[in-house]
Parts: sequence; structure tokens; C-alpha cells
Amino acid sequence: MVGFSDRIYRRKTPMIFAAVATLAVMTAILYAPVNTWQMKILMFLLGAFSSGFILAFSLVREINAPWLTGTAIGFINTLNNISGALAQPVVGHLLDKQWNGQLSANGDPLYSHTMYTDCVFVLAGLYIPCLDSIAICPRDFLPGAENLRLFTRYN
Repeated sequence: MVGFSDRIYRRKTPMIFAAVATLAVMTAILYAPVNTWQMKILMFLLGAFSSGFILAFSLVREINAPWLTGTAIGFINTLNNISGALAQPVVGHLLDKQWNGQLSANGDPLYSHTMYTDCVFVLAGLYIPCLDSIAICPRDFLPGAENLRLFTRYN
């Protein structure tokens, strides 16, 4: 995704594509009846399209003043790590709210497949605000791209 973004001299367009594709793949993983081989392909695609997030670091570096770059990149990295840390307890809380009281032989709560897919879909739904935040970024083109002859082919 990063090499492609550099080649077309854009950041937002590949990020939007990656977010929409990730959302589509997550929905397929959760709801499509797939076999093991198809699930492996979907998981590979999920990882590939999720890598579009890396472009956020480049975009943040390019739209901020040089003296703010370290802080801005640190902020993006913090958001990335916090979102992963918060996702697990949120999904756990949602599962507990749907729990019907059924226990395993060991006394552990039992959750149905539907309960899991409904709760994990909340994470997929977070790609909607992600798309909104990409849309409000001030620009799409790399700095200086308007001066390149190659740029005109993709405009």
C-alpha cells in the first residue's frame, strides 16, 4: 500500500480504499459461509488491507510542521495502541451483556457464534468514523507532486 501510494502521489485515496476493503473483508469473515481455505485467503486480505493504516504515519508527517512531526506521529501511534487495548474489554463487555446464563461443564460462560459475530462487528463498524477522519484530512497529494510530470497521468 505504501509503495502504491508513493507511485500515484496520493495518500487519502489508498487509505480510503484500504478502509473500505478492510470493512468488506471483516464483514465476509464474520458473516459469509466459508471453508478453511477461503478463510485463510480472507485473513490474508484482512492483513493486507489493514496495512493501509501505515499511510496515516506518512500523512501526519506531511501535513504537520517539521517541529511537530515527532509529536504527531507519537499521537497516531498512541491511538493505534490504545484502540487495540480497548477493543478486548469492549467486546468482552458486549458478550457479557448478551450472555444467556449458559455454562460449560467447567463453569465457564458459553457464547454462541451469533453473539461473537454481533460483538466483533462493532469493531468493523469503527471503520465508519475512520473514513470520516480520512475525509477531513486537508489534502490528498504528496508535497511537490503537482510539479511532477508523472502526476498528471493520475489526476
